[in-house]
Formats: sequence, structure tokens, C-alpha cells
Amino acid sequence: MLKKKCKTLILSPDSSLATDLHDITEIIWIPIIRLNSIQGSSLKFLESAKRCNNIAFTSPRAVKALIDDAMRHSVLEELMIILRKAFIAVIASKTGEEVLRQVGRPPDYVATKHYSKNMFLELIERFKINCLIIPRSSESSKEINYMAERLGVNLIDIEVYRPEPLIKEIERASEIIRKGSIDIIIFSSTMIAKLICESLSDTYPIKTKVIAMGETTFQNVPKHCIEPSALVVGDGSVETLKSIITNLCRHM
Repeated sequence: MLKKKCKTLILSPDSSLATDLHDITEIIWIPIIRLNSIQGSSLKFLESAKRCNNIAFTSPRAVKALIDDAMRHSVLEELMIILRKAFIAVIASKTGEEVLRQVGRPPDYVATKHYSKNMFLELIERFKINCLIIPRSSESSKEINYMAERLGVNLIDIEVYRPEPLIKEIERASEIIRKGSIDIIIFSSTMIAKLICESLSDTYPIKTKVIAMGETTFQNVPKHCIEPSALVVGDGSVETLKSIITNLCRHM
């Protein structure tokens, strides 16, 4: 185990990353967005499930948001019947763990690469699916929507939560970055990356090491915001994130 000699700033809306990484780095967790469930998403899901029984979850948050909305609308039992019978794919093991915890069964498939577009292509190639329901964030990339249209797959995109920026927390995180009191910053979503970059527009470029979780986040980080050599991309999994942080901390 590494000594806690380096500090990592986590900006995600919940504490799960902080919990996962606390043993390899000193954590400063500042949630700069709040996730608001979208009312009625579970009802839209149930209606869509009448036409398609293939489901893909791209984050643990989407699983929880769907379950929570079903509870609010008194359709949890109906939702559980669907989820226990459906083919469920997940983008990574952590999302699979949330499916097991919330639904009481493991997913049928875990993507080999933790990117939405790779998971989508794997499902088409391996399972010959012609329809797919994806409950996810309102801010998710629409790249797979365009892919589905080209490939003739009926993609049913259901927004289950909406991120809301927390201005005071963004300002607090930005001030910590300006002071240079941290060694690593984690961008776990495109929205988080853009909010921080906008807040730090007077101090470009950021020279602190920045880890972008996933190809989509990496591609959408404003490149003028970060010193090119400081930006590192992970595949979106906690396992890879731990490996990157461990390596970076060893050289600090």
C-alpha cells in the first residue's frame, strides 16, 4: 500500500469513488453536481419494455435512479419482474454490482471495454440485438444514438437523471486547484470537466495531473484548459483508475 503522499481531488456527485480510492491516495471529495431524478422515467421504461427486452446500463447511478423513480410511482414490483427476466448488459463491473444489489441478479453481460460505443457494438456483434433500452443521464453523449440509426437498431434512450451544477462547490474546488494544493484531479464526466474548465478560465492551462475517466470524457475535455502532458485517459473502470493513480503517486 502506498503512503498517502499525494492528494486527489474527486468531483463526482456521490462518495463511491472516494470510498474506492481512499486506500491509495489522500482524498478531497467535493461534489460539484447534484443528480436529480427525472420524474416518470420508470413509467417510460415500462412502456418501452413492452417492445424490447434488452437493457444496457452505463452507470450505477442510472440503475439507482430507475429503481427510485419506480418506488415513487408505485411500480417497483412491475419493474423488478421486467428486470429479472430481461437481458441486461452493463458497461463495467461496478455497474454490474449495482444491478446485483438493486435487482437481486447479476447482469448477463459485462462489456470488455468500458466505453458506451464499444459495449453497443459488442452487443450487436455477439448477441445480434435489434433493439436496446438505455436508461442514463440527460447529459450523456448521443454518439451511440447515431450509430444505432446507421446500423438499423432501435435504440430507446431513457433519461433517468439530470445533473445540476452546484455553483458554490465549483468555486470551492476551483480555488483548491488554483492554490496548487492537490496532485491529481479526476474528471468522471464531460459535464464535470467543462464546469471546472469554465470556472478556471483565468488560470489556463491546468498543470496538475488530470485523469479523464473514459474516452468520451477525454475527447470532450476542453484541450486549452489542460496542459497536454498533464491529461491522462482511463477506460472508465475503477481498476484502471487505481492503477493510474498508483503510478502517478509513485513519481511524485
